[in-house]
Amino acid sequence: MKKRMTRRLFLGSALGAAAMALLPRLAMAEDLVTFNFLKKKGTDFPYKLTDRQWRDKLGAEGYEVMRLNENETSGTSPLLRERRKGMYLCRGCGQPIFSSSAKMMASDYPTFRQPLNLKVIRTARDFGIILPRTEVHCANCGGHLGFKMLIDGEGAETWRYPINGSSLVFQPA
Repeated sequence: MKKRMTRRLFLGSALGAAAMALLPRLAMAEDLVTFNFLKKKGTDFPYKLTDRQWRDKLGAEGYEVMRLNENETSGTSPLLRERRKGMYLCRGCGQPIFSSSAKMMASDYPTFRQPLNLKVIRTARDFGIILPRTEVHCANCGGHLGFKMLIDGEGAETWRYPINGSSLVFQPA
């Protein structure tokens, strides 16, 4: 059966195609929207190292994750299986970010209910997968930690923080 092209279908398709074509371009335009405060010129953090010092301190994978905003391979972090009590520190600067009491069971990335307090993280909009998501960074050194996601559950909105294990160091209690 052949469907007839209606004016509504044509306009909806045209607007959808235009939005999909413009979104990546808008995401890259620093003048219009700041999507990652690390890339914004003049951003200042209390803990600073040169690019070479970051590479030496973090290693290849840690540098890609924390400084280039990449993500580790899902399910590969040894911190997924960490069950002891303690603190999760930023691998870049050692600032405490999460408590083991906020950790949740997950199979892809170490996931937390909340940070120690909202002052230890910063968030930024990220369009790396075209759709907007909230990226989480260490407020002390600016290192990329992971993402903040809204989970709808039983009528209440709750946030989850899936974090790259290579961005964290576990310190037992």
